[in-house]
Amino acid sequence: MRVLNNVEIEDLLITALEGGSNYWYTLLNLETPYQSNHLSPSEIIFRSLGSGATYLIYDVNEDQDEEPLGSLDMENIAKANEIMIEYYPKDYQNILDESWDAETSDIWFQLVVMGEVMFG
Repeated sequence: MRVLNNVEIEDLLITALEGGSNYWYTLLNLETPYQSNHLSPSEIIFRSLGSGATYLIYDVNEDQDEEPLGSLDMENIAKANEIMIEYYPKDYQNILDESWDAETSDIWFQLVVMGEVMFG
């Protein structure tokens, strides 16, 4: 199977951050290196990942003092793609076929952050 391209990754990330996964995650003290009136926070996050940014992801139901669930960065995105190919090939194929939905983006995002699906 082929590797996801940046457009597919951006679409998955935006869908996960803006709806597909927001029942389980939160970003605390979000600071992005870019400011823009034309981009959503999710788009800014995606663009900053290409510059080496890392975002800590927390459980939405935990206190701010808790340990993060994991992190969002390009290394974890690459690992998640490999895990998805091996353990979620049907969902991965849906991404390639452009027939994915918010549930698929949630699975992908959980794999990025935690390396496994723990919610939903």
